[in-house]
Amino acid sequence: MREGRLAEEQLAALRERRLTPLAFLTSALGGLLWEDDVRPEHDSFCHAYMRRLMKPQNASALDDVTEIFGGSNNWRKPGDAMTEDSWENFDRIALRYAQRLEQWRRGEVRSKVDRPSE
Repeated sequence: MREGRLAEEQLAALRERRLTPLAFLTSALGGLLWEDDVRPEHDSFCHAYMRRLMKPQNASALDDVTEIFGGSNNWRKPGDAMTEDSWENFDRIALRYAQRLEQWRRGEVRSKVDRPSE
């Protein structure tokens, strides 16, 4: 997260896992992670990872969510099972997110677009 983006109370609630991941996202971030939410040095990675602009293309958030959970909640039909809003599920996908960031840092995956940091 960008320095100063969250109040200390919000950070404490996150660190202590007092809220579920979705409750944190909707309460602290208004439901979406925006460019101004991430640190400038991560902007290019986040932009490309979330928009499927990576090489290889399957190194994307949507593909990783599909692999880990069997599908994206965005494309589920009414009545289909949704990924449970739990810290256990967050921990499952967080490992992949961290792996992709490290791969990007090492140059193993690259952004198809070059977005300069602010």
